[in-house]
Amino acid sequence: KKNTSSKKNEISNLTNQIISKTNQISKIQKNLLSNEKNINELINPKNINFQKILNEKKLDGLEGFKISKYKTNEILFSGNYRGLGTAYIDFFNNDEELILTTVDGIFAYTNIKNLKSFTKIQSNISNLITYEDFYTNDQYGIKDILFNENFLYVSLIGQEKEDCHNIKILRSKFNKKNLNFEVFFKTPECVKKTNE
Repeated sequence: KKNTSSKKNEISNLTNQIISKTNQISKIQKNLLSNEKNINELINPKNINFQKILNEKKLDGLEGFKISKYKTNEILFSGNYRGLGTAYIDFFNNDEELILTTVDGIFAYTNIKNLKSFTKIQSNISNLITYEDFYTNDQYGIKDILFNENFLYVSLIGQEKEDCHNIKILRSKFNKKNLNFEVFFKTPECVKKTNE
């Protein structure tokens, strides 16, 4: 019982530390956004780097399958309550390459054989999504991506008017240098932030 209580206390303290750090980073990002800058560009303007922490471990009960695990400290914002960082991936180019999108709209790609470094892609997403919560609040942001027939689709929480949000799907012809998104679909009505 003492050990269980101690572990619960330790988990609670770690959770509070994550919340505190997330709030601090959000405040820094808000200040940077007001000057048309983004904290992600300060961390690494060209890449999102990963570190391999588990190398080809065999899986019990799954003959012929192995798992490798990677981690990064270069994805700062989370779309999950109390998470450290959120991103979405999809395959393209006959499953030989991966595209990665962070919850706050950073895009990057890599070859499937090099998962340690994703090259960032410029985009116009900050011109289309201008409300602050998108970049700093875990309830908003990008929710998923889909690569289909040389187009990248991005679903996200949009803001139709102040404190009234909807779902949008943006679309861009895929280009490794620059993604030029346009609104492909949006829900016709928005939901007020204070709606119970």
